[in-house]
Amino acid sequence: MKQKIKLAAITLFMVFNIFCNLEVNTTDPQSSVNVVASKKDSLCICEYQSQQIPNRIFKISEAWMENVWFNKVSKGRKIKAKTKEMQLSLKLSDFQNREFQENKYIIKWVMKDKKNNFFGQSNGVYVLFMENQKIQDSINISICKLNQNGTATDVCNFYLTKKN
Repeated sequence: MKQKIKLAAITLFMVFNIFCNLEVNTTDPQSSVNVVASKKDSLCICEYQSQQIPNRIFKISEAWMENVWFNKVSKGRKIKAKTKEMQLSLKLSDFQNREFQENKYIIKWVMKDKKNNFFGQSNGVYVLFMENQKIQDSINISICKLNQNGTATDVCNFYLTKKN
């Protein structure tokens, strides 16, 4: 009887552990939720500050460059696996313009760099994969309105400058 109880307990533990690990996204690159979390996990490379964005579209509350990372399951625990690649992360707030609301991103508007690389979204943060792997002193970003025909029209530009 004790053997059956032990076997049932071990089986339940293994099933529970497997189901917990199924919820961990180990495929897609991730982004830290803010600069504090990025620094805590030793992912933050540098921080940026932004100029005032024209037309009061939104406010950039935080901007940072961090290593691209993935979730990984090791010994039943979720860990962060850092890569050598970099991504620019923006935490936005105060969406004041009706045309540029957070829930309309990729539907009505987008952000892109000067090479036409578009920002994605991850963990509530806007993320741009950096192709050249160089830390730039300033980064030019365009806010664009999406047109019916699938093209994007620049509405305004702003710069991020590296904090010292």
